[in-house]
Amino acid sequence: MVYSSSDDPELSIYAARREDGTLTAIVISLSLEEKTKAIRIEGQTQVQAEAWLFDPTHKAETMGMIDITDRITVPPQSITLYIVQ
Repeated sequence: MVYSSSDDPELSIYAARREDGTLTAIVISLSLEEKTKAIRIEGQTQVQAEAWLFDPTHKAETMGMIDITDRITVPPQSITLYIVQ
């Protein structure tokens, strides 16, 4: 596990490093509305991640590579897995 935190009671974040050193983060949204939040990964200035989305219309589907350098947009009532490259 890697330290992670959220200042929003409707968003939870859990981060971990895989055995190969890849950083993963799961963001869980209980909100009924989309949220855009700043994200910071210590020691990295340019961050690309493979995103997987599970929500009422996506059943753990890949969203491809996205830029999460400054902000992420979290869909309502969703779970998003980020695999940081």
